[in-house]
This record gives sequence, C-alpha cells and structure tokens, in this order.
Amino acid sequence: MRFLSFLMSKKRKEREEKTKFVRFLLIGFAAVAGLTLVAGSVLAFMLLKDLPDIGDLDKVLAESTVILDREGNELYKVFGEENRVYVPLERISQHFLDAIIAAEDRKFYTHPGVDVIGIIRAQVSNWRGNATQGASTLSQQLVKNLILKDKSQSYIRKLREAVLAYQLEQKYSKSKILELYVNQSPFGGNAYGIEMASRIFFSKDAKDLTIAESAVLASLPKGPALYSPFGQHVDLLMGYCSAPGGAGTNVGEVDATTTGDGEEVASDVVVAAREKVWLKIASVSDGKTIFEGTLEKGDEQTLSSTESYTFSTGNKNFDIFVGGNSVELPKEKNFTFDPKSVASKSVSNETVAQSAPKSGNLAKGCASMDDPKYVIGRKDFVLQSMMEEGFITKEERDQAWKEANALTFQRTRESIVFPHFVMYVREYLEKKYGEDVSSKGYIVKTTIDPKLQNLAQEIVKKKGDVYAKSNGINNAALVTVDPATGEILAMVGSRDYWDEANDGNVNVTVRKRQPGSSFKPLIYAQLFEGNWGPGSVLWDVKTRFGGNFPNNYDGGFLGPITVRKALAYSRNIPPIKAYFLNDGEEKTLEFLAKMGFPYLKEFADTQNEGKAPEEKFYYGYPIAIGAGEVRPLDMAAAYATFSNGGTYIEPTPILEITTSDGEVIERLDPNRGKTALDPQVAYEITSILSDASARPAGFWANALATPGVVTAAKTGTSNKRFGASIYPSDLWTVGYSRSLATAVWVGNMDGSKLKQGQDGLNFAAPIWKEFMLKAHEDREKGAFIQPSGIVKATVSTLSGKLAAKGTPKEFTTTDIFSSWAVPKEYDTTLVGKKVDKRNGLLAGAGCDESIVETIYVYNVHSERPNLKAWEDPVLAWAAGRGFASNQGEDQKDVQIPKDASDCKPVSESDKLSVSITYPKDAGLVQAGQVNVDAAINAPFGLSKVEYYLNGALVTTRTSAPFTSGTVTIPGSGATHAILVIAYDKDGKTAQSSIAVKTGQDSGRPVVTISGGGTVNLGGTLTFSVSAVDPDSPLRSVDVYVGSKLVKTVTEGTHPISLALPAGSYPAGSYPIKVFATDTQGNTASATSTFTVAGSTAGSSDTSASSSANTNAEVTPSTSDNTNTDTGTSAGGDALVPAERGSAPIVQ
Repeated sequence: MRFLSFLMSKKRKEREEKTKFVRFLLIGFAAVAGLTLVAGSVLAFMLLKDLPDIGDLDKVLAESTVILDREGNELYKVFGEENRVYVPLERISQHFLDAIIAAEDRKFYTHPGVDVIGIIRAQVSNWRGNATQGASTLSQQLVKNLILKDKSQSYIRKLREAVLAYQLEQKYSKSKILELYVNQSPFGGNAYGIEMASRIFFSKDAKDLTIAESAVLASLPKGPALYSPFGQHVDLLMGYCSAPGGAGTNVGEVDATTTGDGEEVASDVVVAAREKVWLKIASVSDGKTIFEGTLEKGDEQTLSSTESYTFSTGNKNFDIFVGGNSVELPKEKNFTFDPKSVASKSVSNETVAQSAPKSGNLAKGCASMDDPKYVIGRKDFVLQSMMEEGFITKEERDQAWKEANALTFQRTRESIVFPHFVMYVREYLEKKYGEDVSSKGYIVKTTIDPKLQNLAQEIVKKKGDVYAKSNGINNAALVTVDPATGEILAMVGSRDYWDEANDGNVNVTVRKRQPGSSFKPLIYAQLFEGNWGPGSVLWDVKTRFGGNFPNNYDGGFLGPITVRKALAYSRNIPPIKAYFLNDGEEKTLEFLAKMGFPYLKEFADTQNEGKAPEEKFYYGYPIAIGAGEVRPLDMAAAYATFSNGGTYIEPTPILEITTSDGEVIERLDPNRGKTALDPQVAYEITSILSDASARPAGFWANALATPGVVTAAKTGTSNKRFGASIYPSDLWTVGYSRSLATAVWVGNMDGSKLKQGQDGLNFAAPIWKEFMLKAHEDREKGAFIQPSGIVKATVSTLSGKLAAKGTPKEFTTTDIFSSWAVPKEYDTTLVGKKVDKRNGLLAGAGCDESIVETIYVYNVHSERPNLKAWEDPVLAWAAGRGFASNQGEDQKDVQIPKDASDCKPVSESDKLSVSITYPKDAGLVQAGQVNVDAAINAPFGLSKVEYYLNGALVTTRTSAPFTSGTVTIPGSGATHAILVIAYDKDGKTAQSSIAVKTGQDSGRPVVTISGGGTVNLGGTLTFSVSAVDPDSPLRSVDVYVGSKLVKTVTEGTHPISLALPAGSYPAGSYPIKVFATDTQGNTASATSTFTVAGSTAGSSDTSASSSANTNAEVTPSTSDNTNTDTGTSAGGDALVPAERGSAPIVQ
C-alpha cells in the first residue's frame, strides 16, 4: 500500500509538472504573439506615417542643383529645365531601353516593384563582408529620386521605398514607369533625361541611338561623375586593353624608390595589375629584389626574359604576359616563374605601362571583348547583359564593342566655369549625397574665389604653354587654400581642361604624385617635436643606410650642418637621418596622418594585412625625401598648418549647401581644426622656409623671393628610373604666407620622364612666385607671428651644443629653439691652438701675426655615436680636414704641438712677394694677346693671382700655373698699365705693376765686355759682361771663350771667372764673344780678346795686351764682327787659336 501510495503520489506530481510546463508554453507563445503584434504595429506605423502620395508623377519636375562661387556667381547648373526634354517611349531607341533594363533591372517586367530574391542575395553578400551590394529596381530608384526626401540608408527608409515602389506599380504601367525613369535619370555633363543626354554626348535624338551608344549612355546613371567620358575615370567606363604595347601606354617608368644601381632589364615580360596588389619580385640567380611595392589597377612592371624570378604577394590580382600572351599562374601566392619555359613572341623593349590609358582607343591591342588581356568597363558589362537577356546576339555585341571603342564624345564648354573645381565639387556632392544630387535642387555655395581662380588659371596657362612649347613639359597645376579656414580658394587641375591630347580634364591637384624635397619640412617638423631645433646639427656625410649609400642632388656632402641649412640647401642625408631619429616608419606615418596624409598609413596597413614580416610593404627611408605619393591639395593643407600655428584644417570646397526653400543641408564649421603641431614647431619650420639668407646665394634664393610679401616656401623634384637612367618626373613648389597656402605641380600628365636638369626651382617656382605676388595685392602680406616660448641660443656648428668660451667664433651660429629643445650642455668639440706656420710649433706671444695660424683639436661625434655606420664617416670627415684628434689615449697618431716656436723675426723669404718679369717695365709690346709672367714668392701657399690691364681685371688664376696670365693689348700707341696681385692662403696680398707701350720693337740689345787682358798659362780668366735692352726683356745672353760656350747669363752686368787649363789653352790670343737676343728677336754681339802668356801661372810676364776693340759694340749684321785676329805662342810654334774652332754665328 505504501508503495502504491508512493507511485500515485509520484504520478500526481508528474502531472502537475507537465501542467505547469504547458501553461508556461502557452503564456510564452501568447507573449511572443503579443510582442510580434506590437512590433508589427510599430513597424507599420513607422512605414506608413507621413508616407508621400504617389500623385501625378508626370507633373513632378526635378529642381536644379546649382554650384556658385563664394560671391554668389553661378559656376555650373548640375541640372536645369533647359537641359531636360521629356520624350515618350516611342521616341526612344529600343536599343537604349533594352540596355537600361539589362544594366539596372533585368527582372523589371516580372517583379511587383521589389526584387525580394535580389534583396536577400544582396544582404547575404553584405553580411558576409563582401562589397556592399544593392538590389533596387527601376521602380525603387524612381521613388527614391522623385518622391522620398529621406535619402538615408536605414532599413526603415528602404522598407518605405519598397512600399511606395509597390504602390507605384499598382498605379502605373511598366511602360509608364520605364518612360518616367529614363526621362528623369542624370547622365552627367549637365544632361538630364535620355533625350538631352543623347543630344549632348552624340548630337542626335534618342530615337537614333545605336547599340554601342545605348550601352555607353545606359552606363552613366550608375555614377554620372565617376563614369563621365570627360572625367578622370574614362577607363572604368570604356574598358581598356592591358596588353604591353597597347594604346596609351607610357614608356619606361618603374618604381620611384629604385636606388639607381639595378640592372637594365629587357621588356618582353610584363606583370600587369588587374586590381591594387602588393608584389615582391626577386631574381632567382642572385636573390636581388627587382621590385617591391604596390601596383595600382592597370600598373605594369617589366622584367627580363633571360632570368627566373620568385614572386611573393598577398593576392593574385595580376597577370603575367610573355610576348603579349597571358600566362597561367600557379595557385600559390609565393611561386617561381621562368619566362624561358613559355613560348612567346618578342615585345618591344621600350614599353612599360604605368596605368590604364586615359584617352584614345583604349582597346587597341585587344582583338575582342573576350580577349584575356582586355579589362572590361561599365559599357562592356551592359553589352554582355544585353546579350545574356537576349536583346542582342553575340555578333551584335562584338560589333557594338568595336563601334563603341571608336566613339567620339561631344563637349559643351560654355556651360562650365572653372571646370576642374566644378567637377571636383560635383564628385564631392555625389559621393556624399548620392548620384541623384543633380535633381535635388540644392544651392551649393563654394569656397572658390573668382579673382584668385582667374589669376591662377591665367598664370598656369601662360607659363604652361611656354613649358609645353619650349621644354617638352605638357602640364601644370595649382591649388591654394586659406590657412585659417581650410577653404579652397583656387584650383587649376591642368593648363587646359579641354586639352584631350594631354588629358587636360584630369585634376592633378587631387591626384597622388611624388613630392620630392617639398616633403622634407614635414619630416623636420616631426623631429622638432623632440629635442631638436633649427640650430641643431646633423651630419651630411656619406652614410650607409641598410645596403644603400644615398646621395645628395649635387653628389657632394657638406659635413656638419644645421637643420636650418640642411633644409634650405635641400640636402638628402640629414632628413634621412631625421627619419630614423623619429623612430622610423610607424611613428612617421602616424605623424603624417595628423598632417593630412592618413592614406599613406592606410595604404601600408591594407597591403600588410595578414602578411608575414618578410612579406610586408615598407616605404622605408625614401619617404623622408618624398618617395611617397601625395596630392598637391594635401600638400597645400599641410603647409597651411605651419602658417596656422600648428592647427590642421582639412581643405573643403563648400561654404554652405541649402535646399531651394532655405533649409541648411551643410555649413562650414569654423571650429573644425585640430591641433597637429605645437605652435613653436610650426614657427620653427616657418622660420627656415622664409629665411632667404639660409638658401644658396644667387638664383636659388631669388627664385623664391617675393618682395613686399613675407612667404615661406620649398621646392621639390621627384626622380624616377626610366630604363637604365634616372630622370625627373614631378616638379613642385609649395609655400605659404599668413593668408594663402599654395602648391604648384609641373610635369607630364602621364608620368613620363622630363629632361635632365629640369627641376621644381626652374619650372614650378616661377608659377608659384607670380601667383603669390599678384594674389597678395589686397591680402595680408606681413611677417609671421612668433609664438611665446621660442628661445634664441648660440651654439656650436659642429655639435649643436651651447657655444663655450673656447668655441671659435667661426664655428658658432645663433638660432631659435622651442622652449623644450634649448641645448643644456656646453660645447667641447674644438680647442684652438695657435702655431708658427713655418715650423708647426706652438706660437709664442711674440710671434708675428703673418706667420701664425690656428689649428683645432676636435672631439666630434655623429648623431648616434654607437652606430658604426653613422660614426665612422664623421670621424673620417674630421680627420680628412687636418684636425688633430683628441679622442683618447688609444689614438696613436695624435700630433698636438707642444714645443714653443722661437719666433725668429720674419725674413723676406717668409713674406709674400710678386714681380712682373715680362713684359719689361717701360718696354714695347705688340698689340694683341700678351702673356704676362711674374715671379712669386708665397711661403704659405697661393689662393689666387689676378692680372689687370688698365685697372680692369682680365685673368684670375686659382690653381697652378699662378705665374702666368694673358692680357689683350689694344692696337693704339698709348701707354698701358699692367698690374699683378697675388693672394696667399692667409688672405695677405702683394702686387707688382709696370707700364708698357704698343709698338714694334726693332732696337737691338746693348752688349759690352770689360776685363780679360793677359792670363798666365794655366791661370784664371776674369772679365765682365753687360747686356741690356731698354724695350724688351732679353731672351738669352750666351758667352763664348774661344769657340766654347762657357756661360748663359740674364740681362744685367755679370762678372765671370774661368779657369784655363794649360792643356786646353796654350799661349796665344783668344776671342771672348757675347751674343744677346731679346724677346722680339732682335740680336747683338760684342767681342774682345785675351792673351795667354807663355809662362805658368804666377809669372810676372804681362807683355801681352788686350785687343784694341775691347768694350766695342758689335753689330751682328756685319759679316766680320766675329773678329778672327790671330797671334803666335810664346814658344814660337805656329799655332793659330782661331783655327781650333771658329766662333758660332748667331742668326
């Protein structure tokens, strides 16, 4: 019983539990049903509340969106009633109607206004993280454009749109909906509706459109600005052939960070990007990296067909072509490729495509739309869709493709004022407010200043035309912003918007280009955030960074250099060091993002997502000297930050956007600036860029000078490798005042090479300078305002530390520093020692200043002494300049003078002296070029010698031979003064001067002989020779005794002693003859005799006497003036001395 009771009790409890569970389920279901009902009611209320009435859409007219300048003048009417002609379906080509359905809504004739399956498919794709997809039907688009004012992307608005689209389908027929749609759609180019689009683009009525024309026009409503045939993305509309050698390709450009030591490669293998892709290509043979970086869509990289390569990539968005034929790639992301294994045709070695072509027959090089080398455009998508829907056959598709590639689009210039700016604003509006912005009736007041814009267009056109005609540079661009507000005041994207041959419609001010040296101020600004300033010292010496030794533009190095001079002189090594001192790439990209270049970091991050460290993309140190690509507009905004005291303001073209009834849609926020730099840092950069005295003297300084307007500026030149050589490609000047910040770009629109020697200083700077001078005629011209905290300090130019008492003045400079970067340590780099130049010993207090010089004991170090690659070049620089080293006892070669010089008096030989040796003072010279010779004594070396004629400097010698210079004597008979000034290395001078006359010197030298007489046998003959010429210096004076030349003397009197060996001169009489010739060729001679007595030396026999014609002047032209008198010896032998050899005859 108890057991039975237990069982019954247990069953009762189980029933009770089941009852509770069922009750819970019922309550739960009731609650869910109630909530669903409530939610449904709320949703229905939200959907139906204030839902617009479909009304009579025939009477709905879209309002124009008008773009105005800042003064209210109309620039462009994005849509106006005059540009819209409503036409019924029967007046529209069936080809176009088929095309628009194929392109926008294939299920148009079968859905009830909403494509539910399409919506589900789009949402699934979006939820999976794929690119955002839409599924709007033509009915929904019509509702959105004509009825709904709420343009948000919320689910509620989408549902309201779907409800209205369903209502629309219930009220109107499919034909009427299609007619309304094609008549209200925006097509760009100020064309609204298919009739006006057909007239504007093809000069025909809509009923006459061909299949090809229909496909093109049906492509436009998706994005009238993006796909505009007059815009920057015509390749996205028309498609293009990516085959090497195709139309529009550019020649020879490769990656800008190439260092210049790569091998020249053949160009029969081409890597072409289908989409943006990061690639690393290396040679298998030596592991050398051929290319590492990012290829944009359409970019190509050329390789040699004789080598094998390894490829590393994050995705496979590229193709490889060998001989123009596409090669099947391995599935792996990292693979090896051998071109020799692929049978192919050869390709011209001149072709390397930089990007998709922008004009001309873009499909040239591809046989059909199905060609694997062909990259399809929007119009090709439409043609393919038409074929798939059965509207056309494949043959009709292919024929239409060929016709479309040959189409010519018409232009209407007069409707656009300031076209580059207007198209920029329009693209901004479409991106922010939708492609249908043209029909929203907005009044868009822009920032453009018509006076400045017209000025900018005039200058860019004027100088750009000259550059194109005379220098082979086909384009230029300019953009200027207000530093205080970020307002774009002028924007000129090319020298001629309508110049199709040079892609004039491309707006370079919003295209990315390499800025070269104009980027360096940004790197130094980051450096100044630390303990560095304009007076800090960086070492401009040949330094290894990784495996490279980058150079300066001039190939030289300046040694220790302040940051002020390094930036003003545009040196490359200092900013590269600054990049590393700023802690490298990550910190640099973070800083640049604050200055308006976030896309540099975003690009690197995108490339490196999910990659191993060895596969990652790095800009590296070349970014410090302008290798990263940036937009001129952003460069102007970054420089405006310097002008604006460190506050960065994103540039904007919009002052205000309102609806036609006055509702404000957008208004410029005056407080939108963000602090990017400390005001002191901004001022330090401004101080350098505005310092004309810091720049190299001459043209460099004058090119950026703006008299009467205080400005700060920097030029830049980007160089790229084309084939085996490096050429300039992008020329820049960016600068600012307190009221304007302006960037100027000059170059070829397709990125092709410029001529060697063309740079930003010579081509961009003249445009910038003329614009800034004229633009400031009614604007603030004054000096930049120095913020509080700036400190001046005198520092050593070898260390950057505070100048100490012993720091030589010539090694100091005074400069500004931020309050936190003022040096605190005193300089110990140099100790001066005065030495006697004659012996190198320490100079005592009594040493004459003329023989004293100062040598220095140095203790210099690099910016990073513990980094051998930086430290060794600094020590080598100092040692190479003769400084004694005092860096430690281990320096065995240290030679510091210790002994004191005795400072003996300065002798004549210690002094600098000069004497003119030719021509002769008061002499005669022939007219014409005359060589002036000088004898110079320069114990301490010469720096230069100057030669003057009649007070005018004629010749300067700065290297050997110093002792000769050329002057040109006039033909008149006047007296002329010749002056020679010598300068030694101590800066001392000496000079010599003479006076000469022009004329023919026919006078002979005057020659005399005295002495001689009788000489004992074996004795010594003594006599004196005198030779002078009053008009010209003597070239030679030769003295003969007997028939032997015994001496050659100079002009003047010369005593001569000659030993007469008895065996050579036996007793008898002998002649003494002297022959003189001056520099003009005039000659004279004199003769005398002496007698050798018969007795030996010491005998008192002096009976012989000298000839009677001793001291007589001899005329060389007389045949007997050599005097051949004879005599007999004392011993009675019949010896005739004259017969032993007659005297020479001088011609």
